[in-house]
Amino acid sequence: LFIHFPRLAIENFLRSRRYPAARQGEAVALLEGGAKGLRVTALNAAAAEKGVRPGQALTDARAICPGLLTFPADPEGDRAALLGLARWCDRYSPYVAPVFSPGSGPEGNGPEGNGPAGIALDITGCAHLFGDEAGLMRGAVRRLRRIGFSAHPGLADTPGAAAAIARWSGAR
Repeated sequence: LFIHFPRLAIENFLRSRRYPAARQGEAVALLEGGAKGLRVTALNAAAAEKGVRPGQALTDARAICPGLLTFPADPEGDRAALLGLARWCDRYSPYVAPVFSPGSGPEGNGPEGNGPAGIALDITGCAHLFGDEAGLMRGAVRRLRRIGFSAHPGLADTPGAAAAIARWSGAR
């Protein structure tokens, strides 16, 4: 089983104490700087609806969405959140591992990197405890979504296939 978190950075930020609850529903983007200036690394649904996109320069994002609220990205916090979610998932399997995408982390998390990818679980011999494999997967995803994370699952015989299904299938 692989669980992909496509919006981990923005969801982690919106759940944090750094974001005032009174501002829920406003367009929000997380930024990182580089040689080309500040760029959007993550955004919420309100910002996406107004046309803001990951990788976009801050100046372009502000031209499209003048009221855009911006905050610095926190790659280390995102990595810590993924590690915490992996520990939380150990209720489903004795083997749980966070999987980071190439370019993730303090050196490369940004528009070119993909950020934390997700969590791999070896559910061999565990599924019967939750009914079956599909029941285990549905239960885990339902609970993760309930606590505020977009969790996209993939179930396959190999870790790579499960990750590909989770990340690229249209099923959500």
